Amino acid sequence: DVTTGQELLKLTAASPLAGDSFGASAAIRGNRILIGCPKSDDLGVDSGSVHVFDLATGQQLAKLTASDGAPEDRFGSSLAAQGDRVLVGAQLGSGGQGAVYVFDINTGQELEKLSAEDGQPGDWFGVRVALDGDTAVIGASGHDGAGADSGAIYLFDVVTGQQLTKLTALDGAEGDMFGGSVALSNSRILIGARGDDDSGEDSGSAYVLDLA
Repeated sequence: DVTTGQELLKLTAASPLAGDSFGASAAIRGNRILIGCPKSDDLGVDSGSVHVFDLATGQQLAKLTASDGAPEDRFGSSLAAQGDRVLVGAQLGSGGQGAVYVFDINTGQELEKLSAEDGQPGDWFGVRVALDGDTAVIGASGHDGAGADSGAIYLFDVVTGQQLTKLTALDGAEGDMFGGSVALSNSRILIGARGDDDSGEDSGSAYVLDLA
């Protein structure tokens, strides 16, 4: 409870297994709670899943998996929800370059699969995701545009599935991992780069970008 700080629920998977990493990501929207379980083995070792719960009762309502899920995808590595849509990141999907899936939060139907136009193995596209309106921000902290693991973010229209743009740091460098965390509100994007070395090795930084 936000007023009292009282613990209301403790959620666990309906069929938990050791090593599933249930709770590695989480999102809440309306009366739905979504919990990522990126190392569950529903479609092969570490293929991943997302569990959907009722906020009021704690009852598990559904389990989401990717239509093309495969071993080592880690579907559920990241989550974001707004309106009727849920973004689910699979940081090692699509042959290791990563992918993001769009689901309908009410029906559990998979609507879109988002992939970077220039995606490469090891990009970790989908390591973090954010959603505001129809715009998705997707982190790819392993992207190598300005050196190994310099990082990038991608913007998508979640209605059409169209990639809108790719953004990188003006001073991006090897190991920065730009896109390792992302947040989006109106026309502002916040991007973490925990490997940035401006104040010493891996001291880290965060960038604010204006989309207006």
